[in-house]
Amino acid sequence: MSIGVELVAQPSVLFLDEPTRGLNARFAKLIMDGIRKVANSGRTIICTIYQPSYEVFSVFDNLLLLKRGGETVFSANLVKTVGLWLSTSKKCKECNHYLKNITLLLNSNASEGGGIDFVQRFNESVLKAQLCAILAEEGVRRPSPHVPALVFGRKRAAPSVIQMKLLTQRFFKMYRGFPSTQHHNSCRVLGLVGSGLSTTSYQGISSGLGIIFVAFQFQGLVSFNAAIPFAFNDRAAFYRERSAQTYSALSYFVIPYVFTNGLIIAALLFVFMGFTGLAKFILFWRAVSLSVLIDVYTGHLLAFALPNIVMAVLTGSVVSA
Repeated sequence: MSIGVELVAQPSVLFLDEPTRGLNARFAKLIMDGIRKVANSGRTIICTIYQPSYEVFSVFDNLLLLKRGGETVFSANLVKTVGLWLSTSKKCKECNHYLKNITLLLNSNASEGGGIDFVQRFNESVLKAQLCAILAEEGVRRPSPHVPALVFGRKRAAPSVIQMKLLTQRFFKMYRGFPSTQHHNSCRVLGLVGSGLSTTSYQGISSGLGIIFVAFQFQGLVSFNAAIPFAFNDRAAFYRERSAQTYSALSYFVIPYVFTNGLIIAALLFVFMGFTGLAKFILFWRAVSLSVLIDVYTGHLLAFALPNIVMAVLTGSVVSA
């Protein structure tokens, strides 16, 4: 399942850490045969294996054998590895478990003081010199005059319009499934309360202003409290995407969501309260949206500035009070 999830992204290089862990020999061979087919499709696979059988080990093309401490004991084609290690010791020839042979040879040499420094032997070998010569070629570890430099026409793969479109769709879906952002029922209740108020008496006008004030404060408070956990939960993904320069910082703007939410709130209150006039509606919509936007920005500030969500919520309760 984990390998399948990794392959969904169509990676050019696949890193696998002991994919046969906890499996018997039969299932380990089936897994490695599947990985071999993936490698045959043109992908590079870097895989660690713990004590495999020779059938599993023979699936690989190359071997990098490291000694404790990170020193390289061997790094070459698997066929050369077999020829080298099986001719190194008689003790190695008498054992059927291939990787166990190598481990046994290294451990016995270290414990018995055999005097064979495999790291030094590899460093002095012709094979190591050939590998170093390959790395020293032009275009591998140093620039080549025959290979043009890789130049990108722009900083990011997708243009700004595509970035904003993708993030807008993504966050609209996330906000839609977030219960704290769906607080329009309170506007309906306040609108129904104010629908029967008189617009010609002082008491009716005063009550209407009070309802509008409560609506502003309630929407701002709910948006403020909803912004803290939402921003905190998405903070890790935001840092990863910004570090990888996947999206520009401008593409993360919250204005579309806030103004869409403000449009719904303003429309409900405007209709239920009996207000009229397009210019007044636009002004009222802008006032509601800007009020909510300030509270959302404050919640985001606390979520990104403080180390954990508990401190952000406690600080937010003090600020909102």
